[in-house]
Amino acid sequence: MAKKSPPRRSISLKGTTYHRLQIYCDATGVSVSGFLEVLIGARLDAADVPEVKPEDVPVREDIPVPRELPATTAIEPAPGQHFTF
Repeated sequence: MAKKSPPRRSISLKGTTYHRLQIYCDATGVSVSGFLEVLIGARLDAADVPEVKPEDVPVREDIPVPRELPATTAIEPAPGQHFTF
C-alpha cells in the first residue's frame, strides 16, 4: 500500500502578485506550485535551513473540529397565517 503523504499547505498572495506569477509560469511552461517549490527550496538551502522528512511534519491541531449541531424542530405555521394572492 502506498504511503500517505502529508496534506498540502496553502499560502496567501496579493492578487496582483499571483497574477504576475501565473503569467510567468504560463509563459515558461511550469506550474505555479512547482515554481514556488523550487524557488522557496533554493532560498531555504541558501539560508542553511535543514530539510525536514515528511513524517516529521507536525499535524495541524489548530483546525477547529466542527461541533455537532442540535437537531432542529420543524416550525409549523400558526393557524390562519398564510398568504393569499
